[in-house]
Amino acid sequence: MYIDVIELLGGNPAVRRHTKRQPQTKLNIRPILLFLFALMFVMFFFRYKSLFIFLILAVVAAFVNYLVHISRIHIHLGHISFLTVIFSYSMGLRYGLLMIVIGHIIPEILSGRVDIEMIISAIAYVIVAVAASIFTSTPILILGLILTVIQVVFTVTFDLLSGAPPVELLTEDGLEFVMNVVYYLSFSDLIIFLVK
Repeated sequence: MYIDVIELLGGNPAVRRHTKRQPQTKLNIRPILLFLFALMFVMFFFRYKSLFIFLILAVVAAFVNYLVHISRIHIHLGHISFLTVIFSYSMGLRYGLLMIVIGHIIPEILSGRVDIEMIISAIAYVIVAVAASIFTSTPILILGLILTVIQVVFTVTFDLLSGAPPVELLTEDGLEFVMNVVYYLSFSDLIIFLVK
């Protein structure tokens, strides 16, 4: 039972400063804000689903590329080439080119790996992006595998002419070829279904 101290002390104003106040009930707006944020997220996702998926995959691709480059490991995982073709094919050339910038060029610049190999890779990516945006009537699996072969021939030719060690041919061009085949067989139809 709450006893009013002021009443016990005869209502002395000097004592009023030391009395406890009844706790006020505050409106907790955190669940409301979380609900509104989740609602806006769902609305954004369904309204701009293709853009949302593109941005997530571009950021993940850039992060993976950046980690590979700062670790100074000479491997190419093939994800930039794959995503460039997928988005050029399904959303248009500008998205493929944007994937090259976000996923390839920016991470290479940030990791200090700006060299001729970066430029040659970018040229190869642009070639496959343009081809993917033109031949949209071809099934993506067939087109992707053909473009993978074209890209590996282009980059291996450059690497041989520049005197790259055979180990780099395996860990960069060979691994990129194998990974692209795996990506196309496993994920190409799924990503295109999600972004269309």
